Amino acid sequence: MKSSPKSKRAIRRKHIHRLIKKRKDYWSGGARTPRALANTPTPCSCQMCCNVRKSSWAKGKERLTLQERRQENIKDLVSAALEEINQ
Repeated sequence: MKSSPKSKRAIRRKHIHRLIKKRKDYWSGGARTPRALANTPTPCSCQMCCNVRKSSWAKGKERLTLQERRQENIKDLVSAALEEINQ
């Protein structure tokens, strides 16, 4: 007979325990507890720690992530090269 798969709840609890164990030394054991860091590893919601897309201080292209900015730069370089070739 096959063994029954673990329940979703058991898997969820296992992953939470794994994250707590992994993140117990994050941020030098600051004000946040390891259980709180299991849900989100950011230490606070200041401008440096928060998600760039969700911050109210960033406008326009500043809201793009670093990866998206690099992609935009590559597109600009390729389009400039193509224009140069077509002239």
